[in-house]
Amino acid sequence: MNLAETLWQDNQDLAIACLEHPFVQGIGDGSLDKSKFSKYVGQDAFFLEAFARAYSIAAAKAPDWRGFQ
Repeated sequence: MNLAETLWQDNQDLAIACLEHPFVQGIGDGSLDKSKFSKYVGQDAFFLEAFARAYSIAAAKAPDWRGFQ
């Protein structure tokens, strides 16, 4: 069994709990309150910008493209 399979097996209860969370269910079935969804989108945009900046810094410091494989 590889690492991904082991982690999935050992933590499947957590993954299922996340998928069954009312927020996730609300996104899936369209019942999530618009204000909650708007806040989520704003937080996600902030995270994605920060991630892109961090990734750009890492890319700039990499000696060559092999570091991205």
